[in-house]
This record gives sequence, structure tokens and C-alpha cells, in this order.
Amino acid sequence: MSTEIMEQINKILENGLSERHSYFQLKYFVIGKEPTLQGKMWQCIRELGSRKDSLDAVEIENYELNDKKELIDIQIEKNNLILKNMESSPEGDLNARECRVVARQLERQRQKTENALVDLNKKHNYILEEANFFLETFKNLEEIEPLKDFDDLPSQQHYWDEKLSNELNLKLLLQRAPDVELVKTIMALNNNSPTKQQTIKMLENIQQQALVQIKQTKIEDNKNG
Repeated sequence: MSTEIMEQINKILENGLSERHSYFQLKYFVIGKEPTLQGKMWQCIRELGSRKDSLDAVEIENYELNDKKELIDIQIEKNNLILKNMESSPEGDLNARECRVVARQLERQRQKTENALVDLNKKHNYILEEANFFLETFKNLEEIEPLKDFDDLPSQQHYWDEKLSNELNLKLLLQRAPDVELVKTIMALNNNSPTKQQTIKMLENIQQQALVQIKQTKIEDNKNG
């Protein structure tokens, strides 16, 4: 690859993008899609748990890479000592040539490890930025409504009623019949669920329309008979 092309690429890469989700994605597609405040806070907790696991894994990987780098440095020192003792060796000495090749390989390994540490540090910062977003979002939501236990019955009822209601209404707006599984799930809700009551009325209307259609069909058949 020519030097000119590499210079152009490096110039563009100075505008590097963050290798994480955008705050827009996190706000609207991760947290925003949850239908209730409690659901949003529960999702924040899930995401924080995931980011903590990732940060723990990055920390372990950082230790491993630093140990690897130190071992490479030790190998470089040993190889340099061997080369120093070969300073008076003949020009074509195979052992000396081999040590010089090993020295170049070790330098490349060291550079590769250093690059991996730089990338790992970037990854750590990206994860930390996402974690901080979820932390701040959680605190802001908790100011509006205190966090309830995940198994708090009213919170769960409200969450599932809103979630299933949104899905049902979306299908109806798109003029698509709700699938059987969605209807069965809604019918499993408590009897005081607005979404369940809405669905029952919808099913009753469908049944009434079917009965009217059957009745009209019989009338037409009798006329034709």
C-alpha cells in the first residue's frame, strides 16, 4: 500500500468513531422501549450488571497482557545477552543470525502486545461511558419514582399490561390480526387488566360478526333454495 494512501487513511481515521452504542441508541432503543418507569429502571440494572461483568473481564485481560509484555521483555533481555556474547562471532555465524531474527520477532510481539493494551484501554473507556449513562439514567428515573422490587405484583402487572397493550395496538393500527400466542398471553393476565378487557371485547365483536355472517349466509341459502 502506497505511503500516500496510508496518509489519507490515517487522516480520515483521526475522526475515529466510538466503538460503542451511541447515547441515542441507549436512550431510545435500550431503555426507551420499556413501557413503564419500573421497566426502564429494571433494564438499567440489567445493563449495569452486564457492563460490570465486561469491566471485570477487561481488568483480567489487562493483567494477562501486562504479564505477557513482561515475559517478552525478559526474553528480549536474554536474547540481547546472547547476542552480546556473540559480538566476536564470524559474519556468517548461524546462531548469531538466528538470535537477530528472534530479536526482531520479539520486538514485533512486544509492539503487538502494546497495541492490544491501547485497544483494551479504549474498550474499557467505552464500557465505562455506557455504564455511566445507565447509572445517570437510573438515578434520574428513581427521582421520579422509587425503585420497586422486581417481583412487586402491581409493578409487574402494570409492566406487562402496558407491554402487551402496546403490541396489541400496534398490530391493530397496522391492520394485522393479533397472533394466537399474543392473545393467549393477554388472556393470562388478571381479569382487571385493561388490555385483557379490551381483548375480550374485541373477541366478542369478532364472534358477533361471525354469527351475523353465518345468519346472513343461512338466509341467502334459504332464498336460493
